[in-house]
Amino acid sequence: MTSNRGMPHHAPRLLLTALVGASLFLVLGGPTPGSAGGCGEDSGFPTASEFCTDREVWECARMRARGDIDAAEEQACVNMIPMRCAGAMWNEGCQPTYLQTDACIAELQRSENLSVPVTDIPECRVCTGATGALTAEEP
Repeated sequence: MTSNRGMPHHAPRLLLTALVGASLFLVLGGPTPGSAGGCGEDSGFPTASEFCTDREVWECARMRARGDIDAAEEQACVNMIPMRCAGAMWNEGCQPTYLQTDACIAELQRSENLSVPVTDIPECRVCTGATGALTAEEP
């Protein structure tokens, strides 16, 4: 059955269905709230105390794995992290991304880097200068 313009009678319904479907795809197929983009992109910047804490936890674990400290000393090391990282700040002009700080932490976790000082791990030089480019205020 056709209308007097030569289009099938059900064409407006198909067009409406296609438009609604395309609209839903565009709305629901877009980025989710908080999404910063495609794979491998950052979604913000870590705080200096976040990075300091993560790095120090792995430093305590590395000392234990090397046999430098026992389990009780490792726990004491971990317990001191909040004091060691209190007041940690990035040096002026330093604002690394999560990709950069996560790369450092990943290298600290590698068994082949167990005996490598953190200062000698290139991925842990997240800003020019000192490792992590952190400064700490005295408590």
